[in-house]
Amino acid sequence: GVKIFGCPWTLEFNHWAFNCNESSMYTMLSKYEKDLADSDIWLFHGPMYGFGDFVGRGELIGSRIVRDFYQIHNPELYIFGHNHNPYQNKNMGIYGVSLSNDSYEMVYEPPIIEYTKESK
Repeated sequence: GVKIFGCPWTLEFNHWAFNCNESSMYTMLSKYEKDLADSDIWLFHGPMYGFGDFVGRGELIGSRIVRDFYQIHNPELYIFGHNHNPYQNKNMGIYGVSLSNDSYEMVYEPPIIEYTKESK
């Protein structure tokens, strides 16, 4: 079957729920590293650094720690929300699936992501 690892945590933003810093993100992901390694799909709250994390004020908001774990374990799909700009890198299997814009208006269509499990 398909294994999915889900993570509600994202980097600090306006003191909202499920926020953490990079050090805490590292601690949490290290605790679940075996699960990360065994999972085909990663479903994360926020983006990893450098992939769909650009915001209008010229800042990259993604996690460098998540990106480092991604580069080590290379899941088949990485799906995230949080950032309000749709993002797809189909060659790498990275999808930003937020449906709302920066004004929290639902303006984007839900993406359809077709997936066929590859053997690891």
